[in-house]
Amino acid sequence: MGKRAARLWVSAALALVVIASSAQSVHAQEPGQLDTTFAGDGVKRLDFGRTDYALSAFVDDRGALTIGGAASLPLPDRVAAARLRPNGRIDTTFGDDGKTTIRPGADGTYVAAWASDSFGRLLVLGGRETSQFANNAFYLMRLTRNGRLDMRFGDDGLVNGRLGSGFNEMQDVLALPTGRILILGSVDGSSIVKAYSAHGAHDRAFGTNGEIRIAGLRAAALLYQPSGRILIVGARTQRRLTVDGLTPSGQTDEAFGVNGRATVSISGSTGSVFVPPGAAALSANGEIVVGAELESNFELDTIVATFKPDGRVNRAFGDGKGWRRFNLGAADGPNAIVPLQDGRLVVVGDIANDLFGDDPSSDLFLLGLKADGRRWRSFGSDGLVRTDFGNADDAVFAFDARLVSGRLVVVGGSRDNMLVARFFLSTN
Repeated sequence: MGKRAARLWVSAALALVVIASSAQSVHAQEPGQLDTTFAGDGVKRLDFGRTDYALSAFVDDRGALTIGGAASLPLPDRVAAARLRPNGRIDTTFGDDGKTTIRPGADGTYVAAWASDSFGRLLVLGGRETSQFANNAFYLMRLTRNGRLDMRFGDDGLVNGRLGSGFNEMQDVLALPTGRILILGSVDGSSIVKAYSAHGAHDRAFGTNGEIRIAGLRAAALLYQPSGRILIVGARTQRRLTVDGLTPSGQTDEAFGVNGRATVSISGSTGSVFVPPGAAALSANGEIVVGAELESNFELDTIVATFKPDGRVNRAFGDGKGWRRFNLGAADGPNAIVPLQDGRLVVVGDIANDLFGDDPSSDLFLLGLKADGRRWRSFGSDGLVRTDFGNADDAVFAFDARLVSGRLVVVGGSRDNMLVARFFLSTN
């Protein structure tokens, strides 16, 4: 081969490489594809030396991502957090070389929920055993922006209390723009919201002597509307999703729904409906989106329902019903919902391969939906991304998700480590 022919051959080969690389780049940016510019392959695992999992993700004004979760098994849980830079690398200015681990007392504890306030401080809500097999107390903790225990909050960084004399189950925590902090839990078949000041003192100006009690509600999440209305999301009886509206002072908001309550019935099926903690969100136009699990006929299916900002059922979603049901596997359920600007949704959860636990493996799923609840067909494969990140025998869980610079960050657990993964959301 002559030099000219050789140069032409090399040029042609390089052109093919460029074309192939461009094609791969375009393909890699399709909605639902892993963003491999994050942490090298799209996935970051954080090891705290125990069985670790992430419950929440928060984004600051610099694009840094703070991950809050727990280092568990054996109990008591340790409060565990880390901060990542936008490229997925550890931010060593947070905690001790990028990580924080705090044991919230000597008693048996678990971590239930995280929140961030308007100053970027982190709130952690958990439960506490005061005697063997008796979860009848809770703790509320605050961390500074740099991941240290905030000693100015409560009693040296901690607030301890209880909702009642029965079994306390903690669900959610919410920091309001006013500085007030609300915690959500249940005891004796009732859901209770309790209020604290920004300094950790019991706020008795909220509700009745600092709390409200709603009988018969299995509440799971707290939301805040810009108007000041507080929303309590949960389920009643077997197949009714409900949202209760409260005024800023903790009284029933009669202007919301019907007498302060929005309700949608999951008709045409047997079984019970359960709202996982955190499976609720507000869309860009203020609509309330709720995810739930439907247990029916030895299966777990995913339910998504939407309400108007004032509590009316959104009849444009789900062919006039206001909800849709999705069967994604033997046992699937949502743990987070991410509304997009154009009305579409991404539902994030996990799929177990066996309802009864004989096969302990599970996969993470992302379900893309259009504004009317139909599948977003160009997202993943026919609207669904299901992945085990190459570990077929592993249990992969997703507990929260956030939009970060137009991409979807999902956090959870995998192989005894915290899991952080980033996906493209391009609509091209």
